[in-house]
Amino acid sequence: YIYQPDIKYLNGVIGNFDTKNQYIDSLQFLYKDTNNETKLHGGKSGVWGKPKDKAINIKEIMCPQNSAIYKIDSMYLTSNPERNATINGIKIYCKDIISNKESEIEHNMIGVEYDDNSNIYKSSSVQCKDISYNDTNIDGFFSNLNATFEDRVNEISIKKCNYYYK
Repeated sequence: YIYQPDIKYLNGVIGNFDTKNQYIDSLQFLYKDTNNETKLHGGKSGVWGKPKDKAINIKEIMCPQNSAIYKIDSMYLTSNPERNATINGIKIYCKDIISNKESEIEHNMIGVEYDDNSNIYKSSSVQCKDISYNDTNIDGFFSNLNATFEDRVNEISIKKCNYYYK
């Protein structure tokens, strides 16, 4: 685990969806730093999966101003003897870091549309746990994620959440 004190929260994602094979073959998250500048999480080498120069169906999703990613839904196929697990679609959710109200994003998906009743894909949802401080519920926002990947993204996990108390 590497502590990155300059990352306030993740506020966007860039991904490539392989339409032929129906999976996400590259992802990279964006973050706000302590100077309120948006940067690539992991820098230029922080892409998970296929290199960006080989991607042909790139989509970028950004949270509105002063908002951060607090939840990710995903559609995936589990591992079997012929292949590793694959993430086939993700949907991000953003909240305003001050008001904790959900922020509207018109197109917040990359890949296969989220459907928790799918007969083909499994669904999963991950978010930071809320905490309570001085009898106030405080929402968490992603500030660091990790992934397993090869030529496609296999799995995403939370490494760190940040909380903002008014």
